[in-house]
Amino acid sequence: MKIAQLRVLGFRKMFTLHVSKAFSITYLAHAHGGKNGTGYQTALELNREKNNAQGLLEIYYLDIPTKNIESSSQHPNTFAHIGLVVPDAQAIQERLETMPDVKIVKRYGEKFTELTDDLVIGPAVGLPPAVVAQLSLEEREAIVQGLGHSVDPLIFIVDPDGNFIEIQGEEGADLVQG
Repeated sequence: MKIAQLRVLGFRKMFTLHVSKAFSITYLAHAHGGKNGTGYQTALELNREKNNAQGLLEIYYLDIPTKNIESSSQHPNTFAHIGLVVPDAQAIQERLETMPDVKIVKRYGEKFTELTDDLVIGPAVGLPPAVVAQLSLEEREAIVQGLGHSVDPLIFIVDPDGNFIEIQGEEGADLVQG
């Protein structure tokens, strides 16, 4: 589905993070009111309210030679992840660490320093092994540099069905505000 097609569902583009020449992440949202009473919110207002908004959609785009990766409707494991915004990510991590049945695959503060085809959280950020294998070393390094510190405060856990869940603190809004 193209980003323009999502307007039919009422989504508006908030911003696109161009991680590298070939990899980008676009955030879409629904307007929630607006300060002028019209219901319209500017992209700046949507972005400022990102971590307190409902109904956000995050789309990964990677320009790679082989584009015939099965969609989630054909193969359920291509689903990337569910994202949650919580008041205090570190407090949530402390709580999760007390639960023996919760698998934490990336902890708060862990650095994202290299992109390999065996990266545990790769599929959660749109970079499964089949995709990473098609990237040049230069492109992999550009993605790591482009995502850089924005991944450090994120927590990734795996639910009992094997789905990734990203946990981001409300303070994560600072990541995209210059």
